[in-house]
Amino acid sequence: MNDKIQQQCKWVSLLAISSSLASVPSFAEDTDQMELETIVVTAQKREANLQDVPISISVFDGKKIERVAANTLSDLEFASPGVKIDSNSLGGLSIRGVGGFARNVGTEGRSGVYVDDVFVGRAAGVDQSLVNIERVEILKGPQGTLFGRNTVSGAISITTKKPGEDFEGMISAEYGSRNRMNFSGLLNIPIVDGKFFVQASGNHIQQDGHVENLVTGKDVGSKDTTSGRLQALYIVNDDMDILLNTEFRSSNKDIIGFQTFNDIDTVGKDAVNHNATEFDNGDLFGVSATVNYMFANNFALKSITSYRKEDFLIVTDEDGSALDVSTSNFQEDNRQFTQEIRLESPRLGNIDFLAGLYYINQELTSDKRADAGKDFLVPYVTIRAPGSVDLESFAGFVNTNAYLTDRFTISAGLRYTWESKDADYSISDPTGFLYTNGSIQDSESWDAWSPSLSAQYNVSDDVMLYATVSQGFKAGGYNLDFLSSLEQVKFDPETVTNYETGFKADLWDKRIRLNASAFYMEFSDYQVFQFITLPTGGTIIALTNAAEVTSKGIEAELNVQATKDLVLSTAYSYTQAKYKHFPDGGGIGVDYDGQHIADSPDHSLYLAADYRFNIGEVGHANFHLDFSYTNGYDKFISVALSEPIGSIETMNARVEFLTPEEDWSLAVWARNLLNDRALTDVSYNFLGSRYGSFQQPRELGVTLKYQF
Repeated sequence: MNDKIQQQCKWVSLLAISSSLASVPSFAEDTDQMELETIVVTAQKREANLQDVPISISVFDGKKIERVAANTLSDLEFASPGVKIDSNSLGGLSIRGVGGFARNVGTEGRSGVYVDDVFVGRAAGVDQSLVNIERVEILKGPQGTLFGRNTVSGAISITTKKPGEDFEGMISAEYGSRNRMNFSGLLNIPIVDGKFFVQASGNHIQQDGHVENLVTGKDVGSKDTTSGRLQALYIVNDDMDILLNTEFRSSNKDIIGFQTFNDIDTVGKDAVNHNATEFDNGDLFGVSATVNYMFANNFALKSITSYRKEDFLIVTDEDGSALDVSTSNFQEDNRQFTQEIRLESPRLGNIDFLAGLYYINQELTSDKRADAGKDFLVPYVTIRAPGSVDLESFAGFVNTNAYLTDRFTISAGLRYTWESKDADYSISDPTGFLYTNGSIQDSESWDAWSPSLSAQYNVSDDVMLYATVSQGFKAGGYNLDFLSSLEQVKFDPETVTNYETGFKADLWDKRIRLNASAFYMEFSDYQVFQFITLPTGGTIIALTNAAEVTSKGIEAELNVQATKDLVLSTAYSYTQAKYKHFPDGGGIGVDYDGQHIADSPDHSLYLAADYRFNIGEVGHANFHLDFSYTNGYDKFISVALSEPIGSIETMNARVEFLTPEEDWSLAVWARNLLNDRALTDVSYNFLGSRYGSFQQPRELGVTLKYQF
């Protein structure tokens, strides 16, 4: 009965949103007083109107981040069709159906995250705090001629709010389900008028778990995260400024671990029988210095220097049972230095350009360990696979715009990348039958040219058409993991060619904004993780090169200023990501041609309504309701281990009350309003046990904020 009521409530809410969309023409009055806000982005490293940039981009400004109640980057996944962002330290980032997680130090993901132009080097640092953020831009397709680090499927650019001239601040406190407590603060202080400004921001989130460990009697799935950022801006003179940035994060999570389907069938979704204490603990620290200098001839030089370190330790109960069979320990440390220099030209007649040099050095170490307990076939032995990689990469890139007429622009870019990796790896298996024994020391380097070409035509002041062809490159590497043979260590680089066309339109006196694109991406030597079953019944994760992969689809975003107080939004992604040619992908003689890529849903949809209403002298209120849908997909394709995930639906709501001066606000919110507990993950551990996890239960809460 409850499921039926939830379904009825969901469709009534969706009908209300859809009906509002259908009735938009009836709000034609007062058109001169209503239009959607202009969105400014820096996707091309110059400030520009989103509608003038020939790239498929999803943008979340500070107000939208607050409306969807996003605390970290992964909280934006449901509002970003075609994008998947995991929150754990080994998590992956996927755009347009292709991504991949960097589960060991010998490989990287296909998409990059940048904070104030600084590359976040490893998956452990991806799930950034969104406190004091000016905007988040999700750029789709290769971005190598505009961003320092090469990315083949897309990039997420996070821009923080910078220190300013006004003394101001913010404090907020939140309480919600399962003793959720979220405290945030911001303080901006002008130290020297017109010259030197300092800004500090911080956030602390803690919450109890929602899954009971029946063996220990404790709840698991809790989190305790503290993060902060300190910025200082020095205006040297009218031509030069220096921004110093320091950030940190400390995260401690009691993870749920492997919920085996045997347990799920017997004790349900919210209980496990694990004898081990499981956690995912990580720390992050970063410093950067950004120097801007404007020459007398209006050429602009930017230097970005950064140092980051990220480390984590994950401990899981490998067998997912009450028996003392095995626990796994994954430890990773990253030390990273980057230097980027960019030169931006002014308009030189009918052209302008951006040119840059980029350098990155990473020192990566890891220790993967599986500890056998008393109930294992060979008790009290330890299987270890320590490894290290020294990565060094140089790149040069240039992007030029040629304004052939007032309406027609051609852009051309070129990137050269050189990358090397020095690997040191060993594996020891005292059991003698699960994995191999041995070591390898190896060095390899790769290089590639990656061009791009686009054309942009402004049909009118409000409608723009564009088409793009671009290429990307991802270096090869080393799969430093639990392996059955040292021949499984090395893998080759991959390349991608992206074809894209689209349009951006502001219609109905800028009350309707419709942006859409169609894309076709073709990968060669696509790097793919696969679970492979061993004769012993256990599994390994191999990393091989599929011959060809394609990802094609359409993306669309629609925003409507229905009335002065009502905005309706929708975003949709259709993606077909498949292996075009993968001989022996399923084993000798078993081709994977035509099979879907893992973690690649065909359809993703997001609907939202935002309504503002006055409540007399007390102030006003903002109401937000959203719904997201992702259809079923394969979680992991491998040798005889393809696992389906069903559709996932989420509804969220938020009502915020503000005083007339908007200094005080009180928000009441709900996440997963209909308590949909859909399966979100299914895979296998190294002992061959099938496990899964589920969408978190409904959360309710209240947030109080004061700004001054």
